[in-house]
Amino acid sequence: MKGSPVSNRTLWLPVACALGAVSLLWLFLPGLGPTVRDSSLGPFGLLGPGLVMVVGGALTIFAALQSRYGNLAAPGLLLLSYGLGVFEMQTGCSPWHRSVPQPFGVGPDLLLVSTAGLLFAGKKRAARFCLVGASILLFAPVAVVEATSSTPAIRYKPGLFGFTDDPFSAPDSATFWNLISACHIAILLLLAYGAWSWRGVSSRMLLGSMLVWAVCSSAFGQGGWAEAIGVWSSLGHIVVRVGVLGLLAVGVWTLTSERESAISTEVVLAGLVLLVFALLKWQGLHWSATDENVYFYAAAKVQDGILPYRDYFFAHPPLRVFLPGTIFAIFGFSVWTAQLIPIVAAMASGILLWRIVRHQSNGLTGVLAMALFLGATQTLLASTDMTGINMTTALVLGAVLGAVKGRYVLAGVLLGMATGVGMIAVWWFPALLIYCVRVGGWSACGRFAAGFFALELLVHGGGLLLGGEAYMDGVFRFHGLKAPANPGYENFGMNPFKALLFLPGNLEVLLTSTGFKKVMYYHGMELGLLVGVAIPWLALTWRRQRKTTKQTAVTNQGVELWFLAFCAGLAFMASIREQYDFYWVVFLPVVAALLALAGRSITHHFAHQTPRRVLGMVLTALLLCAFMPSNTATTRFASEVKDAGKVIHLDWRSSAPATGIDGFTASLFFKPERVVGELETSVFRYLWSKKRSFSSVDQFARVIRERRANGTLPKDATLTGAQGIAPLIALRAGIRMSGNEVDTNAKVFKTGIRASARFWSKACKDNLEIFVGGEKGYLGSRYLRNSVRGETLRRMLKRDIVAIEEPGSWVRSANLGWRTRTNRMYFLREGADVCRLGRWYISETTGPAQSTIRKTLAPRLR
Repeated sequence: MKGSPVSNRTLWLPVACALGAVSLLWLFLPGLGPTVRDSSLGPFGLLGPGLVMVVGGALTIFAALQSRYGNLAAPGLLLLSYGLGVFEMQTGCSPWHRSVPQPFGVGPDLLLVSTAGLLFAGKKRAARFCLVGASILLFAPVAVVEATSSTPAIRYKPGLFGFTDDPFSAPDSATFWNLISACHIAILLLLAYGAWSWRGVSSRMLLGSMLVWAVCSSAFGQGGWAEAIGVWSSLGHIVVRVGVLGLLAVGVWTLTSERESAISTEVVLAGLVLLVFALLKWQGLHWSATDENVYFYAAAKVQDGILPYRDYFFAHPPLRVFLPGTIFAIFGFSVWTAQLIPIVAAMASGILLWRIVRHQSNGLTGVLAMALFLGATQTLLASTDMTGINMTTALVLGAVLGAVKGRYVLAGVLLGMATGVGMIAVWWFPALLIYCVRVGGWSACGRFAAGFFALELLVHGGGLLLGGEAYMDGVFRFHGLKAPANPGYENFGMNPFKALLFLPGNLEVLLTSTGFKKVMYYHGMELGLLVGVAIPWLALTWRRQRKTTKQTAVTNQGVELWFLAFCAGLAFMASIREQYDFYWVVFLPVVAALLALAGRSITHHFAHQTPRRVLGMVLTALLLCAFMPSNTATTRFASEVKDAGKVIHLDWRSSAPATGIDGFTASLFFKPERVVGELETSVFRYLWSKKRSFSSVDQFARVIRERRANGTLPKDATLTGAQGIAPLIALRAGIRMSGNEVDTNAKVFKTGIRASARFWSKACKDNLEIFVGGEKGYLGSRYLRNSVRGETLRRMLKRDIVAIEEPGSWVRSANLGWRTRTNRMYFLREGADVCRLGRWYISETTGPAQSTIRKTLAPRLR
């Protein structure tokens, strides 16, 4: 075996089977298997990660035994490493290099065993990359929030010696530090020798060194695993860790060996990404007290002949209503049909991005882009609510794929449809227009523009025919009347020259705004890598590749497309008056694509460098890491620094339509506590935030149905109230919103696009009998206390209030926790003259003391 790669399976397969069987056996032996800490996941146990590890081990062994299915080792690697990471988190154990970044939960161990597997497969050059990655993880300084002083601050620790986040809890023994340092350095030197010079290295020596590494990394955990017999016996954990890391090495060897495979690694990994996304989104299939209920009501009422603009105010293009309205007309309105729309749209966006980037680089790069997009915090959050942004993104990426494949008319049509769902997609038009000129010439540009403007004419022409002046008010004038969200914003009206003139100032306002802080909190790591690494690297390689005709890892046309989209998107976001965090979902594919393409380009570049140059790049990367705090995003908020180190406990709440897999999902993806000041993953943020549900909606609806049945309420009674809850209650109860006015957002009234007098006048004529108030929303419970009309309306209400407490959402602050909100439903007294509210003109201010009343016989109504 010495001097040449192992080309047969006589050594690896018995080792794989033995390690897999022994490690799985020890998981379940009494006294040797792990138990859950009280502060961990409690009732959910270890079933989830245990099952994941079993499946991962089975796939890896099967791939090693069956050459035709060798690519199944790819998901096996992911499942094994993730399962081990979750196991160690739940049992209170962690690798002794705790402060080192942990890819897939097992840190540099994953890259070190990959180095061994690649060496056995004869992939010396690839083994060097894994060794370089492990070195960076082990030695790179790690930035942590200092939580032990009265004034928390950022500090750095060398990863090699930073085995715990709290330096005061580390063992004082110099022997301990010397031991773990020597173990790190010895294994790195041995593997380095094997990676740079295979000759003279025994395969058995490498395998033995990996076992020593696994044992040592098991024996010295946080506080020392030898002291934690009650949590997980040292012997049991050593065997499990040895087994899993050994299987990982076998999986890497299997995946990289030269062989024909009946299944594509690309397809398997893409399927795994989509499966995980679907498993997570299963927890989002529930009713929510959000603005999506406005769109649900508008879409569901299309089949009843109640149309936007003509019958009620609506602030978005018509396809926002008619696309989901068509789905509801075919499949009916339910929690499944309603909530699956954004989820399916997000998954379609991910698949389209995969196919686009695949065309510009290779399949695995496309899968990486899809994983980055679907795993982004805002994608996970926004795909829970049908705000239209996910449909817009899917149509935009369909247009991009059409342009990339040379179907320019189709690209224009799809982009026109995207702007027909949300005007926020309009910034893609100049980016794709320039791209079409660059790739296909003026003919391609003309076909793209023709398809786009044909759809624009159809969509907006139809809207004008439907609503006339009301369409212009809702879709265009309303957004121009909103007050800017950020002070310092320069208003340019509809003048494109002023827009360009004010762009630098508005861009500065955007990047320093509170809203962008939230974007950084969610995506600080991705944006840091994008601006600091991906864009500079791709710009340099783009310039170099223009002078060569040879095949490259990333096409220049692909880089140009995403650069154009990046510039256009940033300029558009700086130009609009307000930016909600979910607006950035349509921008995230740009971030994901650029990061994936940069990753592919960098690895391709490294593959053709000498070891000496690789070493220089590693040292440069280490120096750069020293100035890039990994948790910069959290320190942008004062509360995150002020209360750094505070532990906040969170409980799992059931929200899925069927709870059979709740325990499995919770044990894999839910973290029951958060440490303020620490950077958390997108999955944790999503499950903390979007498990809130409007579970009481059917209770409210049942009260209405019962009162209509017993004659307490008229059959033609209508309701109004807070836009986050009233429309859904109306749908579930089978009644209408008063005057069909579904959007009761504060900005509708405060911009003056609709006068309150007109709103209440319509409600009065439509037999208003019910008022729904929540703690959120303009026409909520506060409206009854803080406005003249509200106080007058309150005196018209009966005392039999239906009040139901609803668990609220997780919020990003030091007082993080589940908040309880109370929603209330009021009924009007008999003979209440609601029309009085429509005969007043009241300035839209926030309190009775500042409000002025002018009773007029003929108020100005819009």
